[in-house]
Amino acid sequence: MAFVEIYRSADLAACEQRALVLDALAIPAQITVEGGVFALQVPEEARAAALGQLAMHEAENRARDMPPPRPRLHAHAWLGAAGYALTMFGIAWLAGGHATGADWYGAGALRGGFAHEGEWWRPVTALTLHADAGHLAANLAFGVFFGYFAGQMLGPGIAWLSVLTAAILGNVLNGLLMPPTRSSPVS
Repeated sequence: MAFVEIYRSADLAACEQRALVLDALAIPAQITVEGGVFALQVPEEARAAALGQLAMHEAENRARDMPPPRPRLHAHAWLGAAGYALTMFGIAWLAGGHATGADWYGAGALRGGFAHEGEWWRPVTALTLHADAGHLAANLAFGVFFGYFAGQMLGPGIAWLSVLTAAILGNVLNGLLMPPTRSSPVS
């Protein structure tokens, strides 16, 4: 029985995959190697059937070999990160007494029992208060870094709404669980 070559590749796995397809269809095949190149061979009388079956196999599997599409990134994600940074810097400056002279920490700190006292704003305002410059810098670094990438994936609006909602809910839970005499003046 004379064998003829129907496929050639430097990749042994590619030849083995095609030989497996032919084996499943009871078409005899062998792989030879010459000079680092692998050749898939079949009996001469099975050549047409083997080529037809391999063509069908490749057509069926072509779509599966394509990489998944890259996610669409939102180009304006930086706007959310910049808005976050400007808001945090602005509130830190105002809370430091530079503009109003008001006690922002006393008015906005999260306190246990806030819900009983009707001070519903405290879980929100506590997010903007920071103990010192290091605390502000750490929150900015984390927020800008992760907020930017979340904004690229989800869009800046959805990303920052999700972050804000989760943070507020975390503060609500914290405020409900802490004793009424305890205060958490910073985020």
